[in-house]
Amino acid sequence: MASRIEILKQQSIQYEIELVQEHLTDDLVEELIGVLPELKGHTIITSPVTTKAELKALTDLVKEFRQRLPSALREDLRDELAEIREDLNWALSKEGKAVVQLESWVRCTRAELKDLQMVFVGRSWQDPLVVIVNGVVADEDQRLDVIARIESLKPPVAPQYEIEVSS
Repeated sequence: MASRIEILKQQSIQYEIELVQEHLTDDLVEELIGVLPELKGHTIITSPVTTKAELKALTDLVKEFRQRLPSALREDLRDELAEIREDLNWALSKEGKAVVQLESWVRCTRAELKDLQMVFVGRSWQDPLVVIVNGVVADEDQRLDVIARIESLKPPVAPQYEIEVSS
């Protein structure tokens, strides 16, 4: 039975994924402040970047000090800014917004169903906009109860239910 549970659990993403990089990494910020202590007073260095205006403010600040940075640090900073820009563009896209909303719903639903240790809610590995609900329950009444509980949480997409009744 334990192996069957593990197989069901692995059919969808069961861990939380950081979908987007919203800020410079702590290590990079530490290096930047080590080279340019005056950056410590700029909150944009450590704040999440969730809008294009915030990204522009961060980029403009970096440009102001870029020439004073060692080349390796400049490259690391350029790479992280590129990743933040790419992730922000994705997060602001139609698909990105839908995936982020769905991931938020999945996390909340897991918290709501924490009493059901053998029922798993996750996004599909193949399609990030598909929710899979699977696991094993004691009987058909409990299976229907799980489905009703999930439906009461108003999933943003119709879940694929693959809940088995233990035999």
